[in-house]
Amino acid sequence: MMLLAISFWLIATVALADPMVFIVGGYESETSYLEDVHAAFPGSKIITPRKYVPIKSAAVVLLEEMKKEEWEVSQDVVFIAYSWSGLLVRQLVKDNPEIKARIILVGTPCRSYWFLPEFLFRIEDERKDVPIFVIAGTKSSEKWFLRDGEPNDGVVEVSSALSVKASAVAIFPLEHSDLLHSEETIEQMKTWATMPLPTVIAVLSR
Repeated sequence: MMLLAISFWLIATVALADPMVFIVGGYESETSYLEDVHAAFPGSKIITPRKYVPIKSAAVVLLEEMKKEEWEVSQDVVFIAYSWSGLLVRQLVKDNPEIKARIILVGTPCRSYWFLPEFLFRIEDERKDVPIFVIAGTKSSEKWFLRDGEPNDGVVEVSSALSVKASAVAIFPLEHSDLLHSEETIEQMKTWATMPLPTVIAVLSR
């Protein structure tokens, strides 16, 4: 595993107290696909989005699903967002500034694919008080929808996963489908989910 520090961030808020952990599935993910992560976070909730595009309205639907899980906006949140759902979570948090959260993106495309318009992936004016952590994979394969020669996880290019202002990034030699099932990635999620704040997050290269 290669762990990279790509920025550091002074968070001027208190640590999240007893946050609700939401594990948000990717495009058409089955609930069973998220069970390894769910088991690692007792009391966590799984959500498989009912709507994916456009991002802004899909984020509204996601918030409605969260409220069905005995969660109120006043309760802090840790999002573990897989693949496309990372875009929905980022939009949701941006549109609801009253939500105190941290976000862990797992294999999320934060930049458009070469054949799609950029606006489909763009989230303007993201909040600076929400730490974002990124997990990406590098077990590359050549597919028509990926940019030639770029490291990728078979679905998302590493450069796309890193196209967001993140507090820290962890890169693993895994395929997209394995990012939710590896002991190493799950331990990384647990570390970031429980990391005390406020602090200056400065993760050294290893």
